[in-house]
Amino acid sequence: MFDAAAQREAGRRLRIRAAMEPAILLSLCCALLALLIEPPLLSSAAYAVVISPPAVPSPAAVPSAAASGRMAPLRRLAQAELPTIVVEDSGQGAGGGRLHRRSMESAEDSTGFVEVIDTREVWRGFETVGELLSQSVGVQLKSMGARDDFATLSVRGAPSSQVKILLDGVSLNRAQNQVVNISDLPMDAVERIEIYRGFTPISVTSSGASSVVNIITRRGGDRTTASLSYGSFGSAKLSAGIDLTLGSTTSGGSSAGSNQSAEADTALDGSSGDIDDINATSHGSRFSAFLTLKRSDGDFEFVDDKGTVTNPDDDSVEKRRNNKAESADLLLRYSTAVAGGSSFTLSQQLFYKDEGLPGLGSDQSLHAALESLRNISSLSWNSADKTLAIEADATFLHQDLSDPRKNGPDESDRSRLGLPYERALNDTTALSLSARRSKPVGAYHLLETGFEGAWELFEGDTFDSLRQGEKWQRINQERNSLAIVAGDEIWMAPWNLAVALQLRHERLWNRFNADPSSPFPSEDGSNRESSTNPRLGLRWEAMPGLSLKANVSSYFRPPAFGELFGDQGFSVANPGLRSESGINRDVGLMWSGNSSRARLRWDIEYVYFNNDSEDTIVVVQTSSRKAKAVNVDDARVRGHELRLEASSQTGISLSANYTKQDSFNLSRLAGQWGKELPGLAPEEAHTMIVFDRGSWSLAYETEFTGKHFTDIINTPGSARTSIDSRLTHNISLTLSPFDSHWQITAEVENLGDSLVPDVFGFPVPGRAWYLTVSYALAAEESHLTTARMRSQGSGKSASPAVSSGPVLAGPVSSNAVLGNAALGNPVLSDPAFAGLAIR
Repeated sequence: MFDAAAQREAGRRLRIRAAMEPAILLSLCCALLALLIEPPLLSSAAYAVVISPPAVPSPAAVPSAAASGRMAPLRRLAQAELPTIVVEDSGQGAGGGRLHRRSMESAEDSTGFVEVIDTREVWRGFETVGELLSQSVGVQLKSMGARDDFATLSVRGAPSSQVKILLDGVSLNRAQNQVVNISDLPMDAVERIEIYRGFTPISVTSSGASSVVNIITRRGGDRTTASLSYGSFGSAKLSAGIDLTLGSTTSGGSSAGSNQSAEADTALDGSSGDIDDINATSHGSRFSAFLTLKRSDGDFEFVDDKGTVTNPDDDSVEKRRNNKAESADLLLRYSTAVAGGSSFTLSQQLFYKDEGLPGLGSDQSLHAALESLRNISSLSWNSADKTLAIEADATFLHQDLSDPRKNGPDESDRSRLGLPYERALNDTTALSLSARRSKPVGAYHLLETGFEGAWELFEGDTFDSLRQGEKWQRINQERNSLAIVAGDEIWMAPWNLAVALQLRHERLWNRFNADPSSPFPSEDGSNRESSTNPRLGLRWEAMPGLSLKANVSSYFRPPAFGELFGDQGFSVANPGLRSESGINRDVGLMWSGNSSRARLRWDIEYVYFNNDSEDTIVVVQTSSRKAKAVNVDDARVRGHELRLEASSQTGISLSANYTKQDSFNLSRLAGQWGKELPGLAPEEAHTMIVFDRGSWSLAYETEFTGKHFTDIINTPGSARTSIDSRLTHNISLTLSPFDSHWQITAEVENLGDSLVPDVFGFPVPGRAWYLTVSYALAAEESHLTTARMRSQGSGKSASPAVSSGPVLAGPVSSNAVLGNAALGNPVLSDPAFAGLAIR
């Protein structure tokens, strides 16, 4: 009876979708046509939608479309009148230590709840992307060991497969495996990180996710930087970067590399509108290069319970083995202005990593290893007024996984991860072409639309010496996608109200070229998916400094190739798997204020969110060595988010956030109804206080995660099915012993030596220390130094320096199953594997 009801419900959804799609596609086509032709009637008709203000605003009160570019009035208001906490620095001091500027506003979206982390100075320490993100409200990092080990990201209780990770606007979520390893993301070359909680901004055309994280690399600055770090467990890092302005100056007389106003628009990749700072340049170009080399032995000590958690007598202290990691990250970018004021940007991002895979702490793998190579090439063009942007991207990802049999053919060999093969060669090639168009209509409308077409091919080869017949087996999996999005942001001046409307349509075509042992009889294995997702956002400026926001949106996440077609020898195919879908809602407020008497400035944000999901994909065990991805019933996550950013002119700054969330499993399967969703901590909190005294600064940080279950039925009293609450303390000291160019940063993490694991049986490192020495030289100073040397050599006197360049300091900031998870296995990369349903 249950199956029949489910089939009827699925049929109803298909009929509704079939009836809606023609009208939706027609609406999107009309929006595209309106943006392209802009007849005179369009402006007057669109303006009539909003009740006009009593009087026509003066040019000073409402910026014209030409003055504001493509930015809507409210977006300008958000930047100009709602200042975020900025820990100011004199340029001579040590800066803010580990405290990075965190904005509650983004030029990309004015109604959604966003966090923007300024990471321009993060290269002067030893932090990672995962550590920075874990300090954000509503964000939970799931780490399987040390800094360089596999780690995933959860936002508002959603699994990592529902979080879209972008690198300069290029998606890192792949069709084969939609979970992104956060530890493989660059850090030292990053300018800022944008977190969109519970929605997708219109700048991201293709979504398939409930939340978005966009990592934007450094651009601009005209300076040379270098840092050297060393720390516990043989950790070392070398970072170097250079940014140069080439060519002539702007017609206004400023350098082509000078930073433009924050009022500039947003480029296609989500970066600030001063894309590479050359848009006002009549002729000129910019070149940037950033290189980071890292290594770590990862040989920290941990308590090995020998797999017998109820018998502490056999516990012993062991060292993590086969956990060495070496990586290199290179970023090259060249931008040039062309006639008419438009600009071209070519970027190349190369990442390489060679690492050991130790698996569980109680059963370490001694020889398994993973070699990864990722290359992203991008070419983008932006019009002079920034209302049109086009970008082409090419991504290549190669992974070489080995799990050799060193002690004979016995598959129970404890020196292996227990994979059903000895070696896997996986290659992914992805191409995408995207375009984005925006058009201000009058002073109170901003129409935007985007288009993206993509093609992705996965080729996998596995080898097993014990396999009968052909030792090598190959699969080819292909996905074609098409996405279109249209939106309108309306500013209703009489009521200080902004309304954001958005409609997104996506289509996917999957094709699977199987080997003879696959469940598909020939090369005809294929399926297709489509989804249309609307969004409504509201923002009311109740009074200066106080804003109220509310949002509702839907999303869908298509199954990955590994979930649809399986992974040879380990997971079973399920070509009938349905896409995940859901509805996200939130409402909250932001309050910015200051006290001249107390010399204090603050930003406060409170949000209540209520998220529902349907057809949640979980991985269940079908036998001791087989798994299968299946759809289960609904789930719900509700919670509260509270943020505080405060700074005082006395040099004291505070950053704090608290997340409280309740999860509810609505599955009708036995033993699951009403249970907490596994892997979702009910409480999380983070605080950081910084004392800045000019030439030095001291930062103290705490991070708390509440106790939570790791299994789907919430088995009580088992160390394998639950994780205790965890509280960690960090401290850092930053010194500028000579001047603002030089900086020394000393960090001690996990002062209390907490060894509570983060995910299942993967051990975590205890107390650790890191030391970084960094140096930065601005281009202007380099030129002046050269001039002085020349003048001294010729006997002439040099004029004194007028400017020392930009401020450099500022705010500083079974083993087989778990082995596959740590490797990013197509099916088991998310902690939702083996029947553990993290929604």
